[in-house]
Amino acid sequence: MRKWYLVVAVAALTFGLSGTTWALSYDANVTSNVIFGSGNGNGSWTVDSNGTVELGLRAKIPFSGVYSSNGDGTYSYPLGVAPQGRWNVEWSINTNVDGNGGNLNQYTYVLGFDSDPTQGTSYTGFWAFLDDPVNDPIAANGYLDHSFGNNATAQSAGVEAGDAATYANYVSTYNLVQQSWRMDYYDAIPGFDVNPNVDGTYTYFLAAYDLAGNLVGRTEIDVIIGAGGAPVPEPATMTVLGLGLGGLALSRLRKRFA
Repeated sequence: MRKWYLVVAVAALTFGLSGTTWALSYDANVTSNVIFGSGNGNGSWTVDSNGTVELGLRAKIPFSGVYSSNGDGTYSYPLGVAPQGRWNVEWSINTNVDGNGGNLNQYTYVLGFDSDPTQGTSYTGFWAFLDDPVNDPIAANGYLDHSFGNNATAQSAGVEAGDAATYANYVSTYNLVQQSWRMDYYDAIPGFDVNPNVDGTYTYFLAAYDLAGNLVGRTEIDVIIGAGGAPVPEPATMTVLGLGLGGLALSRLRKRFA
């Protein structure tokens, strides 16, 4: 995307060092339905698919069905978006798109939430201490209310686990999982106040790895609030600025001791 990455360790791990560039599809559908909630339609997803693993992200004003996609992986909302003055990030993981993949437990995942309103990024990971939204359920109850299914699951017909054992069974037997989260749920995290009344640009990413640790897919979106976040100096600009300041200091020293 357009943000310069000032990241914590989890983000650096997620990007990997392979230099791979993912070919994303914009305003796309995920395979084959949106299976969470009630009446949530397909479309407006930013999707990465390698033939076996498909990852999708999109942003939405809660309870509205308004996605405000710009067609390039960015989603724009006015200041003070309503209702509740927040936005949802919705994600989809399908590990058997072409019939040649495995179930969800054959991969690990990282979901990153940006809390920096500038065009820099600061990733907390998922709820700060939990980075894999599928395989690391909340310790308090051992499961999350994700919607699970497969490629034949009808719209809004995903199943949710009611206990930890059922959750673990779903992860090992299904290949599709989806969720929608409002960002104001995470304001309790220190430093994670995403303010809809302040211009900002927030980046979210979802990545998948095989069990050998190889990155197999990655998708990313930017949510632009109001006029967007303030720019940060590009690395090259910062280097030139540093050289300039260094030269100025050296010049002053020469004058001082001349």
